[in-house]
Amino acid sequence: MRSSRPKKAQEFEILSVPTPAGSSISGFKIKDLNKNGEWDAGEVGLPDWEIELRGIGVETRHIKMVTFTDATGAYRFDDLPAGKYLIKENLKKGFIPTSKPVIIIKLVKGEDSGNNNFTNRPIPSLIK
Repeated sequence: MRSSRPKKAQEFEILSVPTPAGSSISGFKIKDLNKNGEWDAGEVGLPDWEIELRGIGVETRHIKMVTFTDATGAYRFDDLPAGKYLIKENLKKGFIPTSKPVIIIKLVKGEDSGNNNFTNRPIPSLIK
């Protein structure tokens, strides 16, 4: 049976959806005491290490940035357009990597890619 009541107009609220901000890539530079290439309890970040970012995709090939790790070993690249990137650590004398020294990342618009960590251990001194 059909209702004899007239249908009410539905009310809609128009919302504006914000455009996602630029993407970001972040991580830490870690002193890898047990040499396993992972960030374990008791291991600390390494401050003042240079981390380099390069765009390697068609749409990002013009991008090249450098930053330094902060007091906790953290680094971050913000406001990146979507695309493919290479990040690498620049080694300091007296350390060797225990993880891959280069990371390839493909970002989508608005993505925050974290935990892109680099681990290093000190080279034991041969002179005592």
